[in-house]
Amino acid sequence: MKFLLEIEDELFLSLAERAKKQRVTIEELILARLAESADQRQDLDDEEIAAKVSQMSVFAYNTFDQDDEPFTVQMLFEEQYGKGVWQLLTDSCRKKIGRRFKAAVDEVLAKASHSEHEIKMVGKTAANAALYQLSAPKKTSLVERVSPKAFADASARSRV
Repeated sequence: MKFLLEIEDELFLSLAERAKKQRVTIEELILARLAESADQRQDLDDEEIAAKVSQMSVFAYNTFDQDDEPFTVQMLFEEQYGKGVWQLLTDSCRKKIGRRFKAAVDEVLAKASHSEHEIKMVGKTAANAALYQLSAPKKTSLVERVSPKAFADASARSRV
C-alpha cells in the first residue's frame, strides 16, 4: 500500500539527518518508527516493576540534589533507561510504575527521621503527573541519606 504524507520542512530535514547518521533511507527510518509504535508496547510484570522502581530510587538519590527542579516518574524513568522508552510501555504499566513509586516514597517517608534526605511529592503537573523532589537534610551531611535499600524494600512490598 502506498501512502502520501505531508510533513513540515524542519521535520523532514531532521528525519533526513537522522537517517543519514543511521545509514538508512528516510523511508526505512519512518517505517521502523511506525513498526515500533504499532501496538508493540511492553507490559512489565510485578517483579520487573519492583526492580525498575528500586533502580529509579537509587538513581534519584545518587543523581538529584535538593536544589534541583522537581521531577516526574517519567522523567526519572527516561533519565535511567533512555528517552522514549517510557512511551514503549503500556498505559497500565506506566500507571503501575507511578503508583509503586508513590507507595514506596510514602513508606520511606513514614519511616524516615527528619535528619535524612527524602524524596517528597511536591505537586502535580498540568497533565496530573506527580512531581517529586529530594528534600534537604536537617544538620546532616549528604552521606546520610535514606538508604536506597529501604526504598527498594518498600517498593517490593507495595505490590499493585
